[in-house]
Amino acid sequence: MGEHYALLEGRDPGVARAISEGSLPRHAGDALPATTAGALVSIAHKMDCLTGLFAAGCAPTATSDPFALRRSAVGLLSTLLRHEMPADLPSLVRLFAGSLPIPQQLLEEGWAPEAVRAAIAARGADPALAARTARELVEMGKDGAEGRLGALTGALSRASRLAGSHPVDTAVDPALFEEDAERALFEALAGLRQRLRVDDSIDHFVEEASVLIEPLQAYFENVFVMAETPAVRANRLRQLAEVATIARPYFDLTQVQAWIRAL
Repeated sequence: MGEHYALLEGRDPGVARAISEGSLPRHAGDALPATTAGALVSIAHKMDCLTGLFAAGCAPTATSDPFALRRSAVGLLSTLLRHEMPADLPSLVRLFAGSLPIPQQLLEEGWAPEAVRAAIAARGADPALAARTARELVEMGKDGAEGRLGALTGALSRASRLAGSHPVDTAVDPALFEEDAERALFEALAGLRQRLRVDDSIDHFVEEASVLIEPLQAYFENVFVMAETPAVRANRLRQLAEVATIARPYFDLTQVQAWIRAL
């Protein structure tokens, strides 16, 4: 019907046909969009549908797919293949997820702006995960600087300030360690990485990452970061930079620390 209405309005026939083809394929074995414009409309429609419904927690299960998301995904891939269109699917997901009104919705629900920004910065490609993250940050942040979240972000922020903008372009070299505190921090970080997943809850991340607080404090007290030997100094800066980035998949450290300090 969209095609007929478009023609009645005097639209270009190519535009009218693209509107019609935008809903294709509608079921298994259905025709695919024949025109490039129709294929683009179809891809955009299916990406919007998939991203929005996954964000709303409506992912299909082994026994249920009420919104036919599997069919939409197959139609999307079939259209891309038929028209031999180059596509970076992760980038497409980020593009469509970024157009969802998640930040504004969370702000309207009354969540702290800093917590929302911190969550979106790290997990904005997955709106449902970002929303859960913002809520968890707000809940854990109620304890202020003395709480678990505050203690962890305080230690990580100090490491970040000491490291400055030093790049993490090469691995930390344990052979350059001169202090026991360097080795202890290195081992704590290595063990922590094995226990974390990028989709962990904030509560789990904070619980696990808190293992860094004690070795970081010992590091601050016993290690002179700006050592005279250039290689040792660079290695220490790199080590602190690595530690400071451990929270990156979970939240924006700067936003969270500034918010907690202001409570």
